[in-house]
Amino acid sequence: MARPLTPNAILQKRGSKHARTNEPEFAGSIGDPPEDMEGVALETWRQFVDELTEAGVVLTQIDRRNVINLCEAAQHCHDAQEDIKRSGLKAITERGETKNQSFTIQTTAATTFLRISSAYGCTPASRGKVTVPTKPKTNKFADL
Repeated sequence: MARPLTPNAILQKRGSKHARTNEPEFAGSIGDPPEDMEGVALETWRQFVDELTEAGVVLTQIDRRNVINLCEAAQHCHDAQEDIKRSGLKAITERGETKNQSFTIQTTAATTFLRISSAYGCTPASRGKVTVPTKPKTNKFADL
């Protein structure tokens, strides 16, 4: 698989002259989390956005829906895990014993979380595919 292209925003931060002229540029920061977001979803938003911003990943308004989906997946996964802790992996229905549906919800949410987080380089396997600007090395003697 070919290495993905480095986004123009990162190329520009590096001072590269190889920025592409045909890459779309999206304005506006990702903003604050939605007002109705709470619990694990809100914790995930704060951690995800803070970590990526600190690492130099440029999150814009166009990334907002993906980050919201990631946070909702984290909340669904958490809720399903809590139900599994309470009720167990098996459920009793009129037809007999069956798999607790929370297990399916948890699996689907975890898969969604993994896919979205991989796109932003948040897994060990995907980290090498995402490039961010390098921080300039500071010379402790520069001010002398």
